[in-house]
Amino acid sequence: MFAWPGVGRLFFNAFSQTDLAMIAANLLLYSAAIVLLKLIADLSPGVPAATPNAAVPKRFSVLAFVACAVLLVAAFAGLTANLIAPWNPNYIDQVHWQGYPLAPGAAGHLLGTDENGRDLLSRLLFGIRTSFGIAAFAAIVASAIGAGVARAAPSLPAARGTLSVAGIRPFAAFPFIMTAIIVTFKFHDPRVVNPIGIALIVAAVSWPPIVPAFRRLSAMTLGAFADVMGGALLLEVTISFFGYGVQPPDASLGNMLALAQSNMMMAPWAVVAPLLVIVGLLFALFALGEELREMGEIPLPFKRSRGVAPATPSSDTC
Repeated sequence: MFAWPGVGRLFFNAFSQTDLAMIAANLLLYSAAIVLLKLIADLSPGVPAATPNAAVPKRFSVLAFVACAVLLVAAFAGLTANLIAPWNPNYIDQVHWQGYPLAPGAAGHLLGTDENGRDLLSRLLFGIRTSFGIAAFAAIVASAIGAGVARAAPSLPAARGTLSVAGIRPFAAFPFIMTAIIVTFKFHDPRVVNPIGIALIVAAVSWPPIVPAFRRLSAMTLGAFADVMGGALLLEVTISFFGYGVQPPDASLGNMLALAQSNMMMAPWAVVAPLLVIVGLLFALFALGEELREMGEIPLPFKRSRGVAPATPSSDTC
């Protein structure tokens, strides 16, 4: 941000110049730092986490219902974008556009237009479809891998405390994701740099933290899924913002921010609209994940663990 010669700027310049040797050196340094920090965390005395009481089911709070409503609206907007979008997302209103973004409400554009004269609301709906769809697909693939590993290795430790950061932990693999995408750009392979390819790359780094959640299907499993979906959305937005994710003219929440930043002072609505959607979706996913995790290992209604009797309240609990 301040043009200081840090490792981050060195890493980004290596991406921009496709300097594979510098990228490899930075990845080695980054990996060593992560391993060192993990070793320090493992050797540090930990505080035992409180075990949720499965005998007293926790009801959803108002915050959880709001989060569910936000996610349902986003899913509806993405699935029906072709029907409810007032304009084609790539249509340029050459009749009214004069080289600068139109303000909200001008010429029938409810949220205005972007820097190219395209309807912002329409692009926002299709951007939700793209980014939210990538996050959902990545979370599904990561969950399938995590469930397979959990079934194949049932002796893995529970590590229940790690579920509280399941959605953020995949973001630590961001440099490796960027490296994989940069290599595909280097060799101009369009089979990877597309929404499905991006989702698969994100899923490949998102499954390890949720393996313990699939040892027993419960509310915590759904919470881990929501967390990973939030982390996948954050990764997709960041990748697209840097220009290595979903490519224009296709709309995504990340590249909408990237394209609007040059006109931020002239057309702040072009930045505020996708920013509010991103923040709202991340809030909803992580709030719902936290709510589900707090319910503890309450079995899901369609699944009962074999050999485990249902918990009953004890006299001490009463």
